[in-house]
Amino acid sequence: MGQLTERAPKSKQAGKSKTKLATAAKGPKWPQLIPVPPAVTATMIGCDVCDCWYHFTCVGIPLDEDFDSDPDRTFECPLCAAERAQGVRNPQRHGIELCTRPGCPHVSTGDEFYIERLVGRRPSGTPGVPLYMVRWEGFGIRDCTWQPAHTLPRPEKLIADFEAAATLEKQNVLNADSIILLEEVLLDPDI
Repeated sequence: MGQLTERAPKSKQAGKSKTKLATAAKGPKWPQLIPVPPAVTATMIGCDVCDCWYHFTCVGIPLDEDFDSDPDRTFECPLCAAERAQGVRNPQRHGIELCTRPGCPHVSTGDEFYIERLVGRRPSGTPGVPLYMVRWEGFGIRDCTWQPAHTLPRPEKLIADFEAAATLEKQNVLNADSIILLEEVLLDPDI
């Protein structure tokens, strides 16, 4: 079974710089790893320069950090920062989707699924514990699954985004017993 993982959205890339094929003489400065319990789902962030992905905790970002609140905020990985400081660029490292920090403590099977967003909510049968319909990155509505909030990475953020979208569609998010499906679910031609 795959592992639930969240990716922080990549911010807009800054202007392009000249590219030189070389290796940085001085290695990157990696922040200290932030310890997390094994049961905690790993949240990932993409470098705005090389498009490689890293676990928040592998690049010193606390799990509760809200990268989405500032749309102009960018992230540059330690490898790109070291290359920029040296005036070099390694074009062969680009778009790696597994964490590329040396010694990353998170076990990755390559079988990770990324949450795109929540698109529905329904009662679970247990009072006060709803299930959320998860839309997976790269998959259609037919592949959505119902998940309890405690299995989601950063559930507060995902739920707040879902409730904001539902409110824009004039759906009542305050009634915990109601079934809510966003229009994208109802209008999907594959359903």
